Amino acid sequence: MLIETSRSFNRKERFYLVGKALGNENFQLSKAFRDQLGSAIGVSVPSSAFCAMDYHLDWLYAALYLQSHDSQSTIVEDSSGNITGNQQICVFLVSFERNTITHLVLLEAKGATSWSNEQMRCKTERLRGIFVEDGNRFQDVKPHFLLTSPRRPKNLKEELWPLWMRRGDDTNWFELDKWPKNPVKVTLVDPPNQLSKYWKVEPVP
Repeated sequence: MLIETSRSFNRKERFYLVGKALGNENFQLSKAFRDQLGSAIGVSVPSSAFCAMDYHLDWLYAALYLQSHDSQSTIVEDSSGNITGNQQICVFLVSFERNTITHLVLLEAKGATSWSNEQMRCKTERLRGIFVEDGNRFQDVKPHFLLTSPRRPKNLKEELWPLWMRRGDDTNWFELDKWPKNPVKVTLVDPPNQLSKYWKVEPVP
C-alpha cells in the first residue's frame, strides 16, 4: 500500500517527460545501479522498485501517515508540523518490499558543489521529524539515507544526524561516477564599466 500511495502523489512533470524520452516510463533501475545501491544499504534491490525524482517530503510523510492510520480523511490534524507546505524534496527516492518490510531509500546528490552543515542540518531535522531518531516510527518501514557525489563529502558533522541516516559516525555515501571528465562553468567577470559585462568559461575545481 505504501508504494502505491507514494506513486499516486508523484506529480512531477520531469519524471514523466524524462521517462518517456528515454523509453523508460517507470524509471526502472539498471542492474548496475541496483547492485551499487544494494551494496550501499546492505539489501538487494529488485528491478520492480518504485523510483521518483524530486519527491516532496510532504508527500512522503502523507503516504506514511495514510498507511499507518489506514485513513483517507481529507483533513488531518498535524500538531507535529511534519506537513510544512514547502518544496523541500528528496532528490531521488527508491522504494521496494523485501519480505514484510518496505525499504525507503532517500538519495541526495551533488555534482560540482558540496553539502554544507547548515544545509544538512535543515534536511536532517526534517527527516528526524518524519522518522524519529532511530528510524522505527512506522511499522514495517525501514528508511535509508545516502549521499552520492563524484568525491566523498568532507567536514560534515554526521554525529549530529539521526542514527538511521549514518553509518556509525561516517557518511552513508557512494560515488557518482558518471560525471564529465573535465567539467566547466560559466562565471561572470567584474565589468570595467557599467556599459558592458564580461563572462568566462573556467574549469570546475
